[in-house]
Amino acid sequence: MIDLLRSVNYRLQPGLVRDLCHVLRTSLPWLIAGPRGGGKTALAEALAEACALPIFYLQGMDGITLEDIIGRWDRQAQDMHVRYEVEFGKRPLAEVREEIHSREFFLFADPLAAYAYAEANGLPPIFILDEADKLDVRAQDMLLQLLGRGFAYVPGLGKVGVSDQSLWPVVIILSNDMRHELSAPFRSRCLFSMLPMPNIIEQAEILHLRCSDAPLTLVREMAKVLDALQSIASISDKPGPREAIQLIRALHGAGIATLNREVLDEHVAFLAKNQKDILNIEKATDRLAVAARSPHQLIDAWGTI
Repeated sequence: MIDLLRSVNYRLQPGLVRDLCHVLRTSLPWLIAGPRGGGKTALAEALAEACALPIFYLQGMDGITLEDIIGRWDRQAQDMHVRYEVEFGKRPLAEVREEIHSREFFLFADPLAAYAYAEANGLPPIFILDEADKLDVRAQDMLLQLLGRGFAYVPGLGKVGVSDQSLWPVVIILSNDMRHELSAPFRSRCLFSMLPMPNIIEQAEILHLRCSDAPLTLVREMAKVLDALQSIASISDKPGPREAIQLIRALHGAGIATLNREVLDEHVAFLAKNQKDILNIEKATDRLAVAARSPHQLIDAWGTI
């Protein structure tokens, strides 16, 4: 599994390999918690790419409704069908009305669509529920039957989904643990993993894999800058691998192969996420430029492998 994900430039932390294997064997939803920018969403997307599976997606947010989870009837298409068949087909109205509650007229939302896809194709897709901690308890409750039994009841259609648990979608639920506490019934349906922020060597390898075209020297310098940023207490929202990948790609695209004060000054927007942090990083660009060029036992040793 590690090699499979490496083939699509994703480095899976060793502690998660065991849990991923449990998920694939049991078909239970996988709840992954961890800090922003630590690679949770990238893991789900990399798994889909590596296995050539389609992705279904739901963004967690306030105000999620049952239509966002199950879907809704296409009333306009139903009405058009009835009018056409009655007017041109000369068919009885009651007879035509019996036809409009079919899948042809139902607009599936992605959560239920993932299970319907598995049922129709005999192949489990990937279903990503991102930022699940933004769901209130009511929205979590609306997902319980689908996550726990593999199907949902749709008025007019009946049971929709897949009964064979081995064909359930690979459900990956991501949480930053920043807003709502996920309920006990919701958590009980999932296998749970914690994805911590990668250590400095893991970060260097992630940067190298995700920015494989960039010079190794630039990757190594960026890893040193990330390490230095972690030690600056005045920076409240410290950048991680996501921001570093974006910056490396921008620099490489502009033909910049090294980090100095001028480069860091020009690209603070990639690293800071609020006004206070912009000021604090700008004050630290001399220090960061020195860190980028200074010896670092761990990063320099990794960079020569």
